[in-house]
Amino acid sequence: MVDLFDRIVRENDCNSYNFKHDKKDYINLNEEDQMEIQGYVYSKEKANIVRTCYLLSFGLLRLLFHWYPELHLKATHSSCSLKVAEKVLIIVS
Repeated sequence: MVDLFDRIVRENDCNSYNFKHDKKDYINLNEEDQMEIQGYVYSKEKANIVRTCYLLSFGLLRLLFHWYPELHLKATHSSCSLKVAEKVLIIVS
């Protein structure tokens, strides 16, 4: 029960603080090995749409997501703040 409540709070927090591409956080800012970091939280609605597309494409979409895991993350998760993120994407710049 507590886990369900925490998940609802996280999803509502991410929806109210939607930082799509407006806010970028960095690791090692202004250094040679600077990296961009973005937080994501699981979205049941997006995941159900993606599963339906798996069936309609006879698995080809799943194969594409296997080759490009970043696309799979963005297709099944919603962008949010790092404070409530379940997964993070680190982009080396």
